[in-house]
Amino acid sequence: MAAEVRPEEYIGSGWNSSRSKVLDNAVVGFCQAHGLISANKRHRQKESAEKRDLFAWLKRLGIEREWIAERIKAGRADEVQAEIERREKALTTNEK
Repeated sequence: MAAEVRPEEYIGSGWNSSRSKVLDNAVVGFCQAHGLISANKRHRQKESAEKRDLFAWLKRLGIEREWIAERIKAGRADEVQAEIERREKALTTNEK
């Protein structure tokens, strides 16, 4: 493809570039101009949104991230789960 299109015609002399780099930049520019994102970026965005939701939910329960991290690091995930369940129950009872 690069041989047919001859992308080197689109850059001036003295540029440290190659045919493949010019084509790569063109593809990236096209994708950005048309709002296209990679599956990897879409996955990262979804994961980030899930984390925000999780932390918002924990904050609503009054549980600090650091508290959870300390217990999980210490191998006490069951304590975290029990505390979450206890606080969820208390929260739903208070909302009624």
